[in-house]
Amino acid sequence: MDNYLSRCQIDTPDKIVEFVWKLVKEYRRDIRSVLDLGAGSGNFSRSDVYDSYLGIEVDSKRLGDFQNENRKRILNQCAFFGEDFGGDFDLAIGNPPYVRHHDLSPKWKLELSGILGRALDEKFDKRANGFVYFMCQALLSTADDGLCAQVVPYEWVSRPSAAFLRNAIEKKGWSVDVYRFESNIFTDSKVLTTASLSIIDKSTSSCRWRFFKVSEDLKIKEAESVTGSDERLLSYTKRDKEIFAQRGLSPGSQTVFCLTEKIRKQFGLKVGFDVFPCITQMKTLPPNIDSLDENNFFKYYVLGDQKCWLVSPSSSPSKNLQRYFDSVPEELIDTYTCRKQSPWWRYSPHPSPSILYNSGFTKFGPRTLTNRIGAIAIGTVHGVHQVAEDDIDSLINHLKAVDFERQIVSHSNKLKKVEVNQMNSVIVDWLKRQT
Repeated sequence: MDNYLSRCQIDTPDKIVEFVWKLVKEYRRDIRSVLDLGAGSGNFSRSDVYDSYLGIEVDSKRLGDFQNENRKRILNQCAFFGEDFGGDFDLAIGNPPYVRHHDLSPKWKLELSGILGRALDEKFDKRANGFVYFMCQALLSTADDGLCAQVVPYEWVSRPSAAFLRNAIEKKGWSVDVYRFESNIFTDSKVLTTASLSIIDKSTSSCRWRFFKVSEDLKIKEAESVTGSDERLLSYTKRDKEIFAQRGLSPGSQTVFCLTEKIRKQFGLKVGFDVFPCITQMKTLPPNIDSLDENNFFKYYVLGDQKCWLVSPSSSPSKNLQRYFDSVPEELIDTYTCRKQSPWWRYSPHPSPSILYNSGFTKFGPRTLTNRIGAIAIGTVHGVHQVAEDDIDSLINHLKAVDFERQIVSHSNKLKKVEVNQMNSVIVDWLKRQT
């Protein structure tokens, strides 16, 4: 697990390091001791405003030419289970590794979430991504009047999986200033989430939250709310028993489980038996099309050589389907989901939704389609289930009238994603209007 964490580190650009230190100095004039968890090559040690800097880095290869000296040193150890480095630092600064929660060892999560949860007096949510663990450790490692300045994904200010951390901060009365970068500050193309500089000030008891936008040239402008607009964050609501949104199926790997027409024919797989219609994206459809019927599916997906056939999870696959499964290289099924399934292709199926929608969008709201062909929603294509035929148009019109863009936190640059329970909130609102 330590090795995996080390592979997820991305160096912080020099101009961002300078930007962070410039802001930190506005919060604290006197900084004696600095802690940098997931220090990498020690980029954040480059400042003359502190007395001592301690970096913690698990991967010895990341240390590079860093030279320990009287006021600067890096310990090559784990940030959580290594030698005790104390908990009275004036400042915890850094850019911790992201790491999706799916990629964290269950044993590691169970042990560490218990330790951190007890220390924060909150039930740690094990759906939290890796950087949240580092934020918790940073808070616990600083003095009662300390400061935390972390370059982390902006998602933590709104995602349910980080609600426990926000609750812990609010109970303590600490103040939070979040500076959301409006452009991608990392040159590495693997970084897809919207980055922020989140500054948590433990010296206060006002429990103040403020949000700022940071332009590409690093100019700061205060935002009206967490969404960056004058609208409040779209709430999260548990799904209705009858009509509800559900995320797209994740069978294990779209490369393996979703086939083009060419591959379906190559292995002689039968529609309705070996494979079923599915949709992994909507960009292949012209914008004026609002229904996925047989003609549109055939024209834009089947003839368009798109991944549009989902293989069956049958426990007794046909000879041809078994031949396809046997042809799949081992490395393509080495995924979190496939490893949990036995055999690896036996995923838990999803029903066909009444309405298909793109969870990601850039303007106003997600695209919606009436699902007349009964396609299975896959991945970022989500679905609304169990809508009566007579109600589909009414619900779609309601969804199209909602300005999601102003009520949802940015995911990556201009891309926004509506969470399933945010969509359920909109559906519940529609249901209330029907009574």
